[in-house]
Amino acid sequence: MMNRKQVRLSRLSLGLLAALAAAPSFAQQTSAGLGGVVTDGTGAPVSNAQVTILHAPSGTTSNATTDASGRYSARGLRVGGPYTVTIVKNGQT
Repeated sequence: MMNRKQVRLSRLSLGLLAALAAAPSFAQQTSAGLGGVVTDGTGAPVSNAQVTILHAPSGTTSNATTDASGRYSARGLRVGGPYTVTIVKNGQT
């Protein structure tokens, strides 16, 4: 049979374990993502366009390429903005 001290230590251990297991769910977001669809003047998707995302405050850039549906996605961006998005296809912006 367990004495009071052992019971108290067991409860303390369980409480500490529960608190540590929940900690990652409260972590702050440390990166951002951006995505979209590139279309031409008629609304048709633009494939294989180069997308450059510039984080204005830091000057860092991220690059993506549109897929066959004109979609692009960039992850791991710096949190906050503003961002400048530039799209180039066949030398045209």
